[in-house]
Amino acid sequence: MLTNEGLDVVVAHGLGLGRTQAERRAMNRIPPEAVFKMAQRANHPDADAIFLSCAALAGVELIDRMEDCFGKPVITTNQATFWYTLRMLHLDLDIQGYGSLLRRAA
Repeated sequence: MLTNEGLDVVVAHGLGLGRTQAERRAMNRIPPEAVFKMAQRANHPDADAIFLSCAALAGVELIDRMEDCFGKPVITTNQATFWYTLRMLHLDLDIQGYGSLLRRAA
């Protein structure tokens, strides 16, 4: 889907979960540090950003830390959904602590 929008995906890394209902329910129990390590493995010098897809993944509180560590934007499903909601409501807010996407909302 990302490539359909003209984006080049240089690395794709997954947890291998989600095939069964039990696995889908377990996604929200993955600790934030595991999400951080997954992002570390997905980080690539040619990538302009890191996208973490799954609304059930914890880690929104680590976005700033990941951006500082990797030197590039980190976008999560929940963060992007919140950003989009702000746009639809015509709210120009500068939200600190949850990544550059929301800091740029203003």
